[in-house]
Amino acid sequence: MKWFRLAADQGNLNGQYALGNHYALGEGVPQNYIYAYMWLSFVAALNSDIKAINSRDYVAASQRSERCAALCAFFRAADDWWARRGRNSSPPSA
Repeated sequence: MKWFRLAADQGNLNGQYALGNHYALGEGVPQNYIYAYMWLSFVAALNSDIKAINSRDYVAASQRSERCAALCAFFRAADDWWARRGRNSSPPSA
């Protein structure tokens, strides 16, 4: 997990995808659907990877709580923003 985390933190899409799946399944880390959704969303937004999109959507569909629904909506908005502006854009300031 250490190497996946280091790769993901440095923007490596393979590391982000692997880390998202590990969080979704609870393999090597405590199961955490919010972190799973976050990491898979980065890959889906930056690479339009169909596996990441399907995994992200599966994680979202498996969660029924309002908290997850709100966070999923936030990340979907972030996905849309990144997709419209491209990988090298800076996020909007608050």
